[in-house]
Amino acid sequence: MRERRFPVESLQSPRVVLTGRERHHAVDVLRLPIGAIVTLFDGKGQEAQACVIEMSSERIIFELTETPRSAGVSGLLLTLAVAAPKGARGDWLVEKCAEFGVSRLVLIDTQRGEVRPGDGKLERWRRKAVEAAKQSGSAGVMQIEAGASIEQVFREGVPGSRAVYGATDGAAIGLYSCLVEAMSAEAPACICVIGPEGGLTPAEIETLKTLGARPVSLGRSTLRVETAAIAAAAIWAGAVSSSSQ
Repeated sequence: MRERRFPVESLQSPRVVLTGRERHHAVDVLRLPIGAIVTLFDGKGQEAQACVIEMSSERIIFELTETPRSAGVSGLLLTLAVAAPKGARGDWLVEKCAEFGVSRLVLIDTQRGEVRPGDGKLERWRRKAVEAAKQSGSAGVMQIEAGASIEQVFREGVPGSRAVYGATDGAAIGLYSCLVEAMSAEAPACICVIGPEGGLTPAEIETLKTLGARPVSLGRSTLRVETAAIAAAAIWAGAVSSSSQ
């Protein structure tokens, strides 16, 4: 049977209560019985098995059957700083990057960017990130933020992060090689900036260079925003996996 996973705010208490959408999914959709064993995860890298001990029309109660354990991604964490794409393409970007285990997605404001996601869309994307974590077995949920400038992304990132941006003018190094270098140097995280369809302006590229970002290539093809973001996430996941073997 497929493992049943549910996101919770905390695993600090031996008993955990779920209400709302997650209660509905557990009770009304999956029809979990009393005694069912599931995995609870806190979205920050901790998870634990738990047993259903009580349920009602308003809530379901689990009791932990083990001490919470760390199940976070080892190696380099990834922040994607992306100019939001148009229409439903953003849904695809969020879902797939979350499945790959990207730790943070920031929808940046750029001069040529045309999309400013509202609160409703952001809330839907956050729900998609939770669902992707449940589906993929990740103990972490991709954090989603919006409205940040390039400078803010760097200022609020993990100290010691390496930074790169997708170049369109023949970058000298591929992203995979750059990530491997960062892991060899034991960098804790990487910030990857992907501009809008019209590209980053010369001023924005100069800002990135001033902040220490390095131009990288995602391949020979010219990619759409969401494709570039997913490609970067896949390359990162591959680099992390290779480093842990």
